[in-house]
Amino acid sequence: MAYPKLEKIYRQELRREDLVAQVLKNAKFVKAPSKVQIIQEHPADNKFLDCALAADADCVVSGDKHLLKVVSFKKTKILTVSDFLKSIQ
Repeated sequence: MAYPKLEKIYRQELRREDLVAQVLKNAKFVKAPSKVQIIQEHPADNKFLDCALAADADCVVSGDKHLLKVVSFKKTKILTVSDFLKSIQ
């Protein structure tokens, strides 16, 4: 939430407090074992897919180019912050 890129987007489209409230209202916290080996270019990003799988997540919100290349994983969509904000408004 403190990344400069995110700050620029939510300042334009949504107050930070509103965004945090929306995320917390819809978030699920999980512990996920490492299993997924989808992203070869940057294997550390696979942890986000592991979490999405463990949480049965509808989406992963990211600005990471490696994750965004995946587009979707099983039933989980990989969305930019802008696309996520559009989907919750």
